[in-house]
Amino acid sequence: MNSFHLKRHLEFRRAQSQRICAEPGRYKVCTQCLSLAFKAASTCPICGAWGFSENSLVVEVVAQQAATFVFPVTAGVAPRIGQPKEPIHPAVKEKRDGN
Repeated sequence: MNSFHLKRHLEFRRAQSQRICAEPGRYKVCTQCLSLAFKAASTCPICGAWGFSENSLVVEVVAQQAATFVFPVTAGVAPRIGQPKEPIHPAVKEKRDGN
């Protein structure tokens, strides 16, 4: 990933974090790998563990921390907060301008 992609992905993660912090009651945190999942999940989508914390404060803290990492490194180190709906690729104009 070049610096453009890293910057764009960090913006995506910050947006995801804000969305999660706006409604922390809809999410829970895996106690094994600190991944965020919807409350409807029966097992962690990342590691398959069964243990979750549904505490809204814990969800907010993990989401805020996840927003500071450019990309997930490993489970338990940088929480994962989802995948982008579309691949993160610069538009033709962005490639040409370098912004």
